[in-house]
Amino acid sequence: MSKLLEIRNLSAAYGQIEVIHGLNLEVNQGEIVALIGSNGAGKSTLLRTISGLMRPTAGEVIFQGKCINDLKTNEIVKSGLIHVPEGRAILKRMTIEDNLLTGAVFRSKKEIQEDLEEAFRLFPILKERRKQLAGTLSGGQQQMLAIARGLMARPSLLMLDEPSLGLAPLVIKDIFRLIQELKTKGITILIVEQNARQTLRISDRAYVLETGHIALSGNSGELLKNDVILKAYLGENHHTA
Repeated sequence: MSKLLEIRNLSAAYGQIEVIHGLNLEVNQGEIVALIGSNGAGKSTLLRTISGLMRPTAGEVIFQGKCINDLKTNEIVKSGLIHVPEGRAILKRMTIEDNLLTGAVFRSKKEIQEDLEEAFRLFPILKERRKQLAGTLSGGQQQMLAIARGLMARPSLLMLDEPSLGLAPLVIKDIFRLIQELKTKGITILIVEQNARQTLRISDRAYVLETGHIALSGNSGELLKNDVILKAYLGENHHTA
């Protein structure tokens, strides 16, 4: 498996407060890799640093073999690394279709049309409502729109930050099913998620973050079976739902 993303000794800070300390991880082509851990562990900060929204204070972000530390956010997007942030960040006063088109600003008309059709195939509800304002959608539909917009940029790596946050259990099931389908289409995914158990079920490997460093990493299936890990790092008991 070829390495798509490699994080080397990465540190990042808000002002004087260092949030990530000397962190190392990698994501191989075609994998779903999970980042799990409690609130405040530094998961979202890590994604923001990878996507160029924050600058690292030390270390390197290597994407497709090149260091991208100094690239602007739009250059990172152009390179195929797409970040769907927590809170969705959709443009509520624009139509669903126009939201999708904002995800494809660097692309040819023909490609955009093909990808719109693919987005509507994956998310039939968005096709039905394509002329509606995005702000009129439910929370789950807004999350689907945020992911669909990310896909319009034809990502090599899709980073999802808390895609199930605030959603009803049935909608969460749909979101996770969709993430698995994206993997079958050849999209590599790095996912940050509070819903640790569900995320371990669909991912290949996982990293457990604790106060800005990797406390643990390994095969997701093995981590899921380990009571001690679930309890210590995720505050869960293996026998709960």
